[in-house]
Amino acid sequence: MTSETIHIISSIRQHIEQNNVIFPSGYDFCFREPDTGYIYLRRMDDNSELVRFPNIDTNGNFFYLRYEELEKSTFRPLPRFGSCQERFEQSFTLRGVFVFTGNNQYEVGDYTLNTIMGTYIPDFPQVDTIKVDLASIQYDYFNFNDEDTGNELRSYMPELQSFAIDINVIFAREFSECRNPPELI
Repeated sequence: MTSETIHIISSIRQHIEQNNVIFPSGYDFCFREPDTGYIYLRRMDDNSELVRFPNIDTNGNFFYLRYEELEKSTFRPLPRFGSCQERFEQSFTLRGVFVFTGNNQYEVGDYTLNTIMGTYIPDFPQVDTIKVDLASIQYDYFNFNDEDTGNELRSYMPELQSFAIDINVIFAREFSECRNPPELI
């Protein structure tokens, strides 16, 4: 994962935690292990151990953000500004899976959509024009998707509700053709 995508995904997680009272805790370093299909969770801003989902102490409502596909980004060339500058539009899709108890999932989903769509991520070196666009929302996610091992979680916590929101993250990225290569260690 590049430093740019780490910054963006972490910023989205922080925005949700700070602006959505229903989901005060989230994970942003999440991936599906290709061989087993298990989802592993961790926060990017701490050095905690990876935890297999759903074998976690949920302590209430939580969410996790993961690439929809294994760290897949797409690129589209943008107009050049100089002889050494190459600009691209980079995009990737994140899936946010939201797990909670006791509330109406449609109202909670709408509230969370508004939170996500209000995400502002300031530009930073070599990255600008960051946009977060809604791709889709699926309610009662665990009833229809065993891929995130939700049925396993639901078997011992049947009161859980869930929904998934797919968002497209799009930003302009600058590459310098005149840069020195990094030193290999």
